[in-house]
Amino acid sequence: MENITQGISVVDADLRLVAWNRRYMELFDYPPELIYIGCPVADLIRFNAERGECGPGDVEEHVRKRVQYMRAGSPHIFERVRSDGRVIEMRGQPIPGGGFVTTFTDVTHFKRTEQALAEAKQALELRVEQRTHQLKEALKAQEAAKQQAEEANVSKTRVIAAASHDLLQPMNAARLFVTALQQSAHDASEQELVQQIDSSLRGAEELLSALLEISRLDAGALSPTMTPVCLQDLLDSMRAQFGALAERRGLRLRIVPTSLWVQSDRQWLRRILQNLISNALRYTCHGRVIVGVRRTGSQVRIDVW
Repeated sequence: MENITQGISVVDADLRLVAWNRRYMELFDYPPELIYIGCPVADLIRFNAERGECGPGDVEEHVRKRVQYMRAGSPHIFERVRSDGRVIEMRGQPIPGGGFVTTFTDVTHFKRTEQALAEAKQALELRVEQRTHQLKEALKAQEAAKQQAEEANVSKTRVIAAASHDLLQPMNAARLFVTALQQSAHDASEQELVQQIDSSLRGAEELLSALLEISRLDAGALSPTMTPVCLQDLLDSMRAQFGALAERRGLRLRIVPTSLWVQSDRQWLRRILQNLISNALRYTCHGRVIVGVRRTGSQVRIDVW
């Protein structure tokens, strides 16, 4: 008993102290003259109650209540918070034939850890609640931004469709004037000039048509139209469209002849070539730009160098 960490006290059937250990004396700081064999346990309870160790209330009521527990032989477990902040857990058990044994354990460290865990849990729950609120607000803001973007995209699509449709009208009229001019052209040079103008107008018309298709693409209604395409005709239109630009920049635009046909969307393929050749002429400082076709198995690769 002297070497265990718990305090122990044993009382007989007459509720008098008959055994205890050193730890019991240390926990309650009893004066030596108070503890002796045969000491009434009521005196010990009264001593503790007068020091406030039993909590608020009448001293004799505390004595009566605890003596009653022991007389009834009722097992009990309760915790007492000492004035110095220590927490003592007391477990009482009746002894067969009369008497009572009580163990006293200092559970201060355990209680402090338990309190720290409870505070950490509460703080974590508060952080989770705050973070959840922040995420909800962020999702609301994101949804609002998405809705604004969708509305702006719809407005953009409508503007592009309207503007492209309106611009196509004078473009069609210009091509009609070119047709009339072609009929009145007398020599070969005038015919060639009119053809170049017509080719350029056709390219601009196809670009405007592309803007109309963008609006259909946004609506999910655009799909490629696959048809046989003569690559030589396509390359000839590129030469007519970009030949004058290459001359102004002091570059040589060479287009290698080909007899190959492909299965593709003619307008989309034309736009791809227009973009590549336009960039090549824009970013080539001197020399030449070559456009050619290579067969690779059952497919065809168009190169712009």
